Amino acid sequence: MIEEWCGAAPGRYIPLVLVPLWDPELAATELERCAAKGATTFAFSENPAPLGLPTIHDPNRYWDPLFAAANDLRMVASMHVGSSSQVPKIAPDAPFLANLTWGAMRTSGAMLSWIFSGMFQRFPNLKIALSEGEIGWIPYYLERAEQVVDKQRYWVQRGQKFMEHAGADTLDLDTLDIRETFRNHVYGCFIDDAHGIASIDEIGEDNIMCETDYPHSDSTWPNCIKVVRDRIGHLPEQTQYKLLRGNAERLYRFTPAQPPASATA
Repeated sequence: MIEEWCGAAPGRYIPLVLVPLWDPELAATELERCAAKGATTFAFSENPAPLGLPTIHDPNRYWDPLFAAANDLRMVASMHVGSSSQVPKIAPDAPFLANLTWGAMRTSGAMLSWIFSGMFQRFPNLKIALSEGEIGWIPYYLERAEQVVDKQRYWVQRGQKFMEHAGADTLDLDTLDIRETFRNHVYGCFIDDAHGIASIDEIGEDNIMCETDYPHSDSTWPNCIKVVRDRIGHLPEQTQYKLLRGNAERLYRFTPAQPPASATA
């Protein structure tokens, strides 16, 4: 994948490394091997629990070898919606269309799980990208997270639990800044999200990337360019560049190839 497939079109095909999740030490070794070949990102699950693996909140720090390596190598953890191998169900017999509409809740859950995990405090260079989860929900959950920290910090720091919820032993709530943590570590991706673009000032133009999800049915293909231009065409040119490619170039540290022809709507 790295040397032949992506190597055939450097700057256009960007390799995504797969690691053995069942062995974090081996996964760290694989990150080192692939980073030496020029890779800058690896696939991780939005929620390892349904896969039978420890979560990122594991008190024994199962994942530390992997994320310590990612931190040192500046390898981005890229998480695709549904990478827990589960489709969220509102109810056992809820229609597929209802469940698909509700699906971004998995991505919001991943974001909140990471923000409150303490991982970013321990690994300050670590960054995550949340693919195919849209972005319109981000302002609400950042606001709600701030409210929760403000109202519950006192109780959590004193060991109070509710219905055996996990504590926050690995998280320094006195120094946790929800929005700064998001800005420094989390990147959201949108396919077609008018509400998210309308909230760009709250989310931050440096933390958003456009995607098309070709060739799935939940995609803007074959009108990808027109759709995104319609959504972001009113924004300043510099902001449009960031959303279309600039943020991805910076996050994944690649020099884009020149397209063979200008892309038009």
